[in-house]
Amino acid sequence: MVVAVVALVLAAGGTALAGSALVNGDKLIKKGSLSGNRLRDHSVTGKQVKLSQLGKVPSAAHADSATNAINATNATNATNATNATNATNATNATNATNATHATSATTASGLSTLPSGRSESGFYAAGGGQSTAGYIAEGITFPQPLAAAIPQGNVEWLVAGTTSANCPGPGQAAPNHVCLYDNEENSVTLCCIYDFAFHDPAADKNGFIVYWNLTGTIPYVSGEWTVTAP
Repeated sequence: MVVAVVALVLAAGGTALAGSALVNGDKLIKKGSLSGNRLRDHSVTGKQVKLSQLGKVPSAAHADSATNAINATNATNATNATNATNATNATNATNATNATHATSATTASGLSTLPSGRSESGFYAAGGGQSTAGYIAEGITFPQPLAAAIPQGNVEWLVAGTTSANCPGPGQAAPNHVCLYDNEENSVTLCCIYDFAFHDPAADKNGFIVYWNLTGTIPYVSGEWTVTAP
């Protein structure tokens, strides 16, 4: 009986010793002897892994530049958007400048002198009552002034249906000449054509005045004038 008890104690002690030795697995398991299929799924965590020894996953290499790439793309788009806005603003600014100049040009056209050889035209008309004495007159102002006055002898009044060498027809005048083409007249004859210094027949660079003598009742005259700059 005693022998049996001793044997049982020794057996239990041996088991305990064996169990105590299994706690230090590094001494029982040979390095590199276990395969991955000996581990339970999802049993390895970051605590058991030395992260500094892990290599970079190939597909994750782009992740390093992903943030910068997104920013770079956005920056490019932002730059393009800014450039597009600036281009639009530049176009608008150019159009605005041109519009301002166009307005100025319209205003300036009435102030600058008529270029040499260019013509301009207008209309005239005058009339009186029942009187057969005196005269009627019409003042004519050039919309665009001339660079110089039209000299004496270079202003002609032509009754309806007539022309001359320097006044070949309505809308036409030889350079440095003024032509008055009547389309109708009644009970009038030409008196004189004055520039503003009373030279006859002459025109100032800004215009002239025409006087017609009355020869009968119901006097009137109307027509079209043309001047060609010297």
